[in-house]
Amino acid sequence: MNNDNTAAKGMEDEFKGSIAVLRGDGMRHIIKSLQKTYRLYKQPHNIGDLIEFEQKQWIIIGIEAISINFDKVKVIYTIQNAEESYVYPPEFNRSNQTFAFEKRIRTGKEPVLETIQPGRVFWVKGKPYQSIGFTDISIEFTDIVIGFEGRLVQPIPTKEVRGKVLNERKKKLNLQIF
Repeated sequence: MNNDNTAAKGMEDEFKGSIAVLRGDGMRHIIKSLQKTYRLYKQPHNIGDLIEFEQKQWIIIGIEAISINFDKVKVIYTIQNAEESYVYPPEFNRSNQTFAFEKRIRTGKEPVLETIQPGRVFWVKGKPYQSIGFTDISIEFTDIVIGFEGRLVQPIPTKEVRGKVLNERKKKLNLQIF
């Protein structure tokens, strides 16, 4: 486990419309968070489904959060750009390694807590991590300091994504290969 307590201090996110636009560089144009709202009892998208967003094809690689309010179901997905080719950085090959983070919440700014809930994706130094659980909470003067663990989000290999896109196009055109 990597103990990088200062890495999480730069975490920031901003919601624009129904997509979380996360500041920084690195893989942010490949992996994003997307919030979709469905009517109750309408089947939401699942992991592996292709969706269109911003005139591009995206594949759902994870579910960050689910909430139900009256007659609406809100799902926040982790999506990967299906039209973008990229090469894996070497550090993405370590699949289940977890990292320790710390987030300081100044009194009166509690909405920050939403960004580190288990399942949510956050960014540190241009890399996407998924929060997997809290490890510690303490009070320092007027600040609440929360310790939590996260793991790198693993993109789906480009070859698999292209195959999924091709199959989806065949379905839309109702083509069959004999």
